Amino acid sequence: MRRMKTWLMAGLALPLFAISPGARAEDPVKIGIIVPLSGPNAEFGQNVRNGTQMAADHVNAAGGIKSLGGAKIELVFADVPAPNTAGAATQRMIS
Repeated sequence: MRRMKTWLMAGLALPLFAISPGARAEDPVKIGIIVPLSGPNAEFGQNVRNGTQMAADHVNAAGGIKSLGGAKIELVFADVPAPNTAGAATQRMIS
């Protein structure tokens, strides 16, 4: 079974993820979250940001991801103020 190295979560809770073999405990697991942090839907995006940060902090405080040898979670946020910019933000985050 392959280990998850990176996840991307696009706005409106549409999960997208990339799987990479060979994750090591000293490598953080980067999770990219693409949500509106500004614009008319900023309140939704801020709630997503706060909730995912709380969850990541909880996992990290408990010793990290046990199945990956205690790897810590690192969140990377991308702002998508308008729905038509989500594709470009996803491409930027992947590259």
